[in-house]
Amino acid sequence: MAENALYMMHNPSGMVVGNASDMRSMADILDKVRGSMMKVYSGKSGKEDHDIVPMLDAETWMNADEALEAGFIDEIGSRMDMAACARFIPVMAKAGFKRIPDNIEGEKGNPSPKDLEDIANIHQRNQIKVAQSKQTRRDRVADLLIRAELVSPK
Repeated sequence: MAENALYMMHNPSGMVVGNASDMRSMADILDKVRGSMMKVYSGKSGKEDHDIVPMLDAETWMNADEALEAGFIDEIGSRMDMAACARFIPVMAKAGFKRIPDNIEGEKGNPSPKDLEDIANIHQRNQIKVAQSKQTRRDRVADLLIRAELVSPK
């Protein structure tokens, strides 16, 4: 990790438009992502889940020394230009992050239209994956029902 970088841990978040079933499905996906994240964090740091959950809930930010001490990184590298990160502060604020450090170096102006387009594309790809997963599940259920119909006695 660069010596001037920040390590951020937070609960997964997402967006969904749809009915109550769609919302519940997204919540299940977010729970699954959180479980996966906790496995990675605990596997790397040796910390127990009960130590990691409060860090995710609190939206924890650590500097390189803190991340190294916590066991989340292996080594601290040289400084990097932080301007690219700083320009995403308005986006992070709009996304609901509440504990964004004030000491992020670099120009904190609004992201460019290209930056915003990139973020929108990431969210759109995630939504498409969720929709494809639902369609695959529906197709599998339909296929099983058709097969059951074919083999069942009339």
